Amino acid sequence: MRKSGLFMPVLAVLVLAVVAGMALPVTTEDKRISNPTGFSIEVPTGWTVVTNAKPGTKGPPVMEINGPEASGAEFKVFATQWKGKTLAQSAESFRKEVAGDPECYGSVKILTDESVSIGRLKGHRFVWTYTLEEKNLKAHTTLLVQSEIEFSLTTSVSAKDYDKMAPVLEKLAQSFRLDK
Repeated sequence: MRKSGLFMPVLAVLVLAVVAGMALPVTTEDKRISNPTGFSIEVPTGWTVVTNAKPGTKGPPVMEINGPEASGAEFKVFATQWKGKTLAQSAESFRKEVAGDPECYGSVKILTDESVSIGRLKGHRFVWTYTLEEKNLKAHTTLLVQSEIEFSLTTSVSAKDYDKMAPVLEKLAQSFRLDK
């Protein structure tokens, strides 16, 4: 009896199907997600929480949420310890960082640079465009400084899709709350 050469390819497809089924859950309704750093975010329907961890002094986001696959949108929260740093100093550092790193951000243009409030916290918002891996992106970054922690709420999406995604991106930023 001759063996079929289909066993391994079929097995591989089945394994991939099982692994894909174990992917991070996509929210089916708006849901508040808490982070060990002491904040929470309202995650919109159809978005996926990719990372939700404690921060180090520098490094990856403590929370990363991806929009529906077709949107390519992402929302990241960075939390960094800053002893004695003010909101004004945080905003100035941000301006220098994005404008001073063309290798990372390409050609940067800051479109909005303004004071805002998120809940009861005073913040500073930037809307800016940049190029990454030949993609034209538009980002929305809100900086908050509370109890010696700088929170950077950053969303990005393709520049052409920004206007239609802006209400959801703003809702994400406005949903930020300190739990502690």
